[in-house]
Amino acid sequence: MQNYYKLTPSGFRYLHGADAPEPPRAFFAEVSPSLFAHTFRLAEVIVEVLRASHARRVTIEGFYRENALAFQVGTNQVQPDCFFRLVASGKPFHLAFELDNSTASLDSHAPNSIRQKLVTYDAYQEQVLHEWRHNGKQWERPRFRVVFLTPTPVRAQHILSLAGTLTQHPARRLIYAAPFDTFVTDSEPLTAPLFLDHSGQWQALIDLNPSAPFRKEAVRLEQPFVSPLIFRRT
Repeated sequence: MQNYYKLTPSGFRYLHGADAPEPPRAFFAEVSPSLFAHTFRLAEVIVEVLRASHARRVTIEGFYRENALAFQVGTNQVQPDCFFRLVASGKPFHLAFELDNSTASLDSHAPNSIRQKLVTYDAYQEQVLHEWRHNGKQWERPRFRVVFLTPTPVRAQHILSLAGTLTQHPARRLIYAAPFDTFVTDSEPLTAPLFLDHSGQWQALIDLNPSAPFRKEAVRLEQPFVSPLIFRRT
């Protein structure tokens, strides 16, 4: 039998110092059995990013754990499963990870649906870029990527197809997606072109030469199945 442990409040103070702001009580609570699989998969992702960053001499300048960061636009809010700020060769890369297990509705208006996440991420990117331009570009360009890790390639393609229909700027590559197993088993998960974007082009999370496309044939994304009994107004 394996045992799993979380920090206690005293352990947190030992690591971060007595004056460090203490996180909410839920930080120290036991993990619900229904969240075990998600928690372990998220841990695998974090470990892989740490390992690959060390191997490639990528600096991790910032990290936010699950539910520690919120992207808010009006009354809509989305919280990534984790968020990294990486720097390679002086260039920053901001990555918001979403671990998808195919249980969330894809194209509905429910608060936790994939549609609502995509709409909020897209609106937030537009909001922070507008503020940046409006203020004369006085700080680092606030650009990020949302990385969906899915159970299957088909699910990844369905998410990207939906992202393509919802984005305000089709030329903007905001959403990347790949199967979870592909990411955690590849020797170069940060720099290899493992991900597809909403146009079916292959992408890497860290690409120092984005003007040079990867030599992998573009993919025609699969569209989600829609029942012929459903009538949609046009």
